[in-house]
Amino acid sequence: MASTLRRMAPRALARPTVAIPCCYHLDKEGNKFQSLHAVTDKYASAILNTTNMLPISIPAFGKEFPTGWEDEYLNRVDGLLITGSPTNIHPSEYGSKQEGLEPFDQSRDATSIPLIKAAVEKDIPILAICRGFQELNVAMGGTLEIDVTADWENRQPPMYHGYPTDLEKCESGQRNQDLKYGPAHTVVLNGELQRIFGEDEILVNTCHYQVIDELGENLAVEALASDGVIEAVRIKSSSFGIAVQWHPEYRNFLSPSFGELPVEGSEEMEKFAEVSKKLYNAFEMACNEKFLSREQS
Repeated sequence: MASTLRRMAPRALARPTVAIPCCYHLDKEGNKFQSLHAVTDKYASAILNTTNMLPISIPAFGKEFPTGWEDEYLNRVDGLLITGSPTNIHPSEYGSKQEGLEPFDQSRDATSIPLIKAAVEKDIPILAICRGFQELNVAMGGTLEIDVTADWENRQPPMYHGYPTDLEKCESGQRNQDLKYGPAHTVVLNGELQRIFGEDEILVNTCHYQVIDELGENLAVEALASDGVIEAVRIKSSSFGIAVQWHPEYRNFLSPSFGELPVEGSEEMEKFAEVSKKLYNAFEMACNEKFLSREQS
């Protein structure tokens, strides 16, 4: 009956929809009713401006949600984007008794991690970025190294995985952002990412302080940095499930409606943005297939 009614009703949307779990920002005075469930603009804008899909945010209610909430959301969307964030996953989520590296966002932990597990079960296309990359590993039973930057000079070869701006003073504004998110090191590609990018090695940016320690179940390594850090993984059982530690959304959030465009990026930055579009295109193709199958059911 429900499927009959859906076919009879006019189609409100003619394109795939992508769910994006929010981060939770507690009001400075601790007032819950003044707090924010938010998605950083660049992630939603990259979906809107780089693909023919519509982003939909999911509030970070976590354990406040009723039983079965994951299925209710996922039955209405065609893809799942798990974004980066300034916060880290609480160590208790992967069985660690260490204090961890603040700040934390346990409301997001309690939202994204079960949502990922449900999406894998349903074979919903997943693209995960930075914190989302780490959340996928934790959801699959993996663990994290708390602070990969603590002894970076002793790594072989020495490599700093945090923001480049941590080490170099620069002017404020867009040039600062281009340094912060600019290509910083190469990764060697494997498997599906090698096919998507059509290259064996690409330049990526680096903006993270935690990395995969133990790889989660059902995950295959898709990219490695020269110091051995895992930079991308694939969900082996999924038709499309890719997670990257870097930030492909940077400069792909731009559109003519953005207003005054930032200064022109370097040649390396422009190439990075163009290469990153291939990842969004592959994600869009997978979401479109899910959309078509959902429309026909």
